[in-house]
Amino acid sequence: MKAVLEPDVSNSWVRARRFGVPPSMIELATERRLAGDWRGACAAAQVDVAFDLDEVAERFGVEVAVKLLEDLTVLAPDLVRWHMPRFLEGLDTLLTRRKVVLASYGDRVGPLLYVRTPDRPGGPQRLRLEVGYIETAEHPVNWATSRYLWDATQSDDLRVRCGGGDRAPFFNADGSRAKLPTSDPGTGDPAARTEWLTVLQENDQLDDAFAAAGLALDTTYGDVSRYFKRWPFVLSRLADEVRMLSAWDRQVRYAYRFNYYNVMVVDVGRGRLSVYGRNHMDAAGLPELPHVIAHRLPDLDLLRTGKITPDHLHPLVRSALFPKLPEREPVPRYELNPIRVRCQGVWHLIAPRDGIISGPHTEQEHRREQALQALGGTASGCFRVRTAWAEGGKLPKHLRLLRKEIFGRARHGDTAGVIELLDAGIDIRVRDASKRTLLHHIHLVDHRLLLQRLLDAGLDLEATDQNGRTPLYYAATEGGSTEVVTALVDAGARTEALAKEKADRLQWIRNLIDRTGRTDLDYLLDEST
Repeated sequence: MKAVLEPDVSNSWVRARRFGVPPSMIELATERRLAGDWRGACAAAQVDVAFDLDEVAERFGVEVAVKLLEDLTVLAPDLVRWHMPRFLEGLDTLLTRRKVVLASYGDRVGPLLYVRTPDRPGGPQRLRLEVGYIETAEHPVNWATSRYLWDATQSDDLRVRCGGGDRAPFFNADGSRAKLPTSDPGTGDPAARTEWLTVLQENDQLDDAFAAAGLALDTTYGDVSRYFKRWPFVLSRLADEVRMLSAWDRQVRYAYRFNYYNVMVVDVGRGRLSVYGRNHMDAAGLPELPHVIAHRLPDLDLLRTGKITPDHLHPLVRSALFPKLPEREPVPRYELNPIRVRCQGVWHLIAPRDGIISGPHTEQEHRREQALQALGGTASGCFRVRTAWAEGGKLPKHLRLLRKEIFGRARHGDTAGVIELLDAGIDIRVRDASKRTLLHHIHLVDHRLLLQRLLDAGLDLEATDQNGRTPLYYAATEGGSTEVVTALVDAGARTEALAKEKADRLQWIRNLIDRTGRTDLDYLLDEST
C-alpha cells in the first residue's frame, strides 16, 4: 500500500488520535452540547469563546446573531479538534496560527465563524472561536463547505465525503474488512469506486487512476512526481469537493504545499479538473486547498493498517464510518500492570504503586543500591529502572510506553488523564526523554488542579531539563497563561532561572515581551529587580 501514510506521519496520527481529543473531553463536551450549553461544550473541549452574542448582534445585526446561535447549538467543538490540521512527521500537536472558517453569515467574506489555532506547537493546545472578518491574504483554511467536520447533525456525511456511500471505503458498514475490487466496478458503488482508484494509485498506476477519475494530471514540474505518487488522494471525490469550494468562494485555483518548495495546484477553471505541480513562488497568493479535501481521511489509513480500531475513533466519526457497528462497551483507557525486569539473575515484577515504582526489595536494599550508585557503581535491574524513570533514561518497553502515556496526556492538556494516572499510583518523579518533569508541562494543563499536588509530592520548581531550562522558563516562553506564570513565581520559582545575570535577565524579559506582545508578563521585571 504505497499511498498510505508514511511511517512518521502515521505514528504522529496515532498519537494525535490517542491524546489529542481525550475520552473525558469528548464525554463532557457531548453532555453539555446535548444539554444546549454550547459555551460549556466549548469549555470542555478547550475552546475559548472570543465573542458575546449581544455584541455580535450590535455589530453585525440581529439576523446574523440568530443564525450564529443556530450554528453554535449544533457545534461539536471536540469534533472540530479531532479534524484539525496537525504537525506530523514527529510532532502531533495542532498546526499553529491557522484560521479555520466554519461558516459565513452574508456573503463569502463574512462575517465568519472561525477557529484560531495556537501560536506555538509546544504551547497549550487551546483553540479560540471567533466571529469577524479575515483578510484574504491570510489564506484561511475553509471548512464552510464541509460542515460534517464540525456540525454534529451533519457528521454522518463524513462517510460519503471520504469516498463512501452506504459503507466507508475499504470496510463494510459493521466495521469488517471489505473485499477490494480487482477490476473497474463502475460508478454504482461509491465506496468500491474509491477503492479501485486507490488500488490503481497504490500499484503505481497514478496516470490511470487520474484518467479513470476524469481528472487531468501533469507531474512534469521538477521532482514533484514523487510526491504525487505517494500522496493519499481521494480521487473519486476530488472534483466534486473542489467545485463545491469554488462555488462558495468563487476561486478557480487552489494550492496545497507538499513542502516549502513543492506545491500541488488544483485548477477547476478549465472545465475538466486539472492537477499539476508548481514551486512555492508560482503558487504564491493562491487560496489554500483544505487538507480534508487534498488528503484521504487519515483515520481510514490508520484503520486499514491496524494502527487503530474503530473503538479508538471519535464517537461521531465511528458512527459515521460504521453505521452498523454495535455500541462499544467501556474499557479502561490504560491499565497499570506489573512489568518483568531482569534483576540479579532472576526475573522480578515491578509496578507503579503509591507514587513509586515498587518491587520485591527491602528499604535496606534500596539504601545499599543508592550508596553503590553514589560511589559510581552500576545498579542492578529494579534499581536501574527506578533511576531511569526519574532521570529520563532507557526503560523497559512497557514502562517506556507508560512514560509516553503520561507526557502525551500532559502535552495535549488532558488534566483529567494525568490525574487518573497519578491516582493509579504512577511514580510522580518521571522525566521524559528531554529530562523534563511534569512541572515542565504545567503550563499545558490546568495548574489549579495539579501544581500544588506536584509540589507536595516533592517535585522541584528549579529542576532543569537537558537544556538547563526550568518549568518557569517554559511557562513564560511557550504560551503559558499569566495565571500559571504567576502561580509558579508565587510558589517560589526563581526568575534567575531565566538568565543568570540581573541585567541579562531584565533584557531577556523585555525581549520576550516585545517578541510575543505579552505585556501581561511586565510584572516579571519587578520580580527580577
